[in-house]
Amino acid sequence: MARNKPKPDKTTLVEMDREAAEYDINMAIDRILNRAERLRKLIRLHAPDVIINNEIKMLAYAPLVVGQMLDNLELLKQAKKASGEKT
Repeated sequence: MARNKPKPDKTTLVEMDREAAEYDINMAIDRILNRAERLRKLIRLHAPDVIINNEIKMLAYAPLVVGQMLDNLELLKQAKKASGEKT
């Protein structure tokens, strides 16, 4: 099944590092989508509550990781701008 992955709009970094940063963010978003699909399957299979609750906790935590990555990219951009380097 093909699905459209959302593209993050904040992927600015030093040109050399940009590809790696975009990859990390896209991989994190992909993990969120995979975890949501896994949770749907576990619910459908009537998995034990402890397993379902763990997946819910992990799914709730995942967007925070992506947000931190985006914040780090913005801080790096600001640091490069302050030091006079080309971004």
